[in-house]
Amino acid sequence: TRSLVQQQANYIREHSRDRYIAVTELCGTATVNWGMKQWAATGQVLVGTAEIFRVALVDHGYICATDFSLAIFDECHHAGGKNPYVGVLKALQNTRVAMPTPHILGLTALFANGCLTGLLTKRKQLERCLQATIHSPDMEGYEKVQNF
Repeated sequence: TRSLVQQQANYIREHSRDRYIAVTELCGTATVNWGMKQWAATGQVLVGTAEIFRVALVDHGYICATDFSLAIFDECHHAGGKNPYVGVLKALQNTRVAMPTPHILGLTALFANGCLTGLLTKRKQLERCLQATIHSPDMEGYEKVQNF
């Protein structure tokens, strides 16, 4: 997970229009002893594991949904059951009633998590959990890419 966080953070640094963008990598035990002050001093872009954000948002309230304009969930097909994404999503959804919350973008290569049976059911479950609609490229576009 640490390597994924570093990979995503480096990509943002390299491709941002702002050369001086402050990207903070949050993984492992990086935030264990953090309080409100440390969370408030983090960068413009936070890249971290779902568990770190769940603890900061749900367990301690160090951050709130209104602190963000966009939340990106990589590997969002894991959202379900007791996965930390579920706690984060519930906190974001509960805030929506009172005030504006971030846009949410979920990324995944395969929403069915490797299993090709019951695709429609799995799709509906994930859409319900994320309160979202799944969009995927059309097969014509996929076939064109396969020719390269």
